[in-house]
Amino acid sequence: MMSQAKLPSYIIGSNSMSYEIDGIDNDDEAGGLLVCNDASRDRLSRLQATLKKFLPPYATAGQRLQFSCADVCKGGAFERFAPYDRILLDAPCSSDRHLLRKGGSAVAKWSQGTPKAHAERQLKMLLIASKLLKKNGILLYTTCSLSELENDGVIDKFLKKAKGNVKTLPLFDGEWPPEVRLEGSPANQDETTHENAGRESGSALFSIEKLKHGYAMLPDVSRFGPMYFCRMQILGH
Repeated sequence: MMSQAKLPSYIIGSNSMSYEIDGIDNDDEAGGLLVCNDASRDRLSRLQATLKKFLPPYATAGQRLQFSCADVCKGGAFERFAPYDRILLDAPCSSDRHLLRKGGSAVAKWSQGTPKAHAERQLKMLLIASKLLKKNGILLYTTCSLSELENDGVIDKFLKKAKGNVKTLPLFDGEWPPEVRLEGSPANQDETTHENAGRESGSALFSIEKLKHGYAMLPDVSRFGPMYFCRMQILGH
């Protein structure tokens, strides 16, 4: 069964949603490097503790797992490990669901300029991340915002600045996992028919809608969300 935590890793390039890291016996197959960066020391500490608790010893041995605490826009230790094959950019955003849960003062601080300010920062982060990738590397941009400014709006500006060196990709390579349903629309009817043939609308754990560039998972039709995903390939620099 696919879990919400596995969804981004599968989108960015895992071979199977049922893949488990502790299912690998050969150390050679487990080679590679995972670099985790967060501007918050508190969040990074929690992530570090979680990964070390659940990953097998060989996955954290030596230099395979690295942590960096830095503001992406200002640079940091994460840069010295570049170029990367894949980058997951979970960008700071309006976090609408968390905002409503907090309520009170958090809602009072929100203004119409909040999404715009986030969008400007998100674009900077995308431009930096794209330069840290190898040619043909994969960049997955995600937010938990409902604002178009922070989602497809940011990707619009990013693609224009990339001048043909970046292309958007389908959310998954090949057949979609059975737990994910792509909601139908005239713009992607062929893709929807192919991917969801014989699939009951109520059987999927995740229901995802195709937007202009990316995909949205909204809580009114899915068990999770809001979440926005845009998967891209860097063709050059």
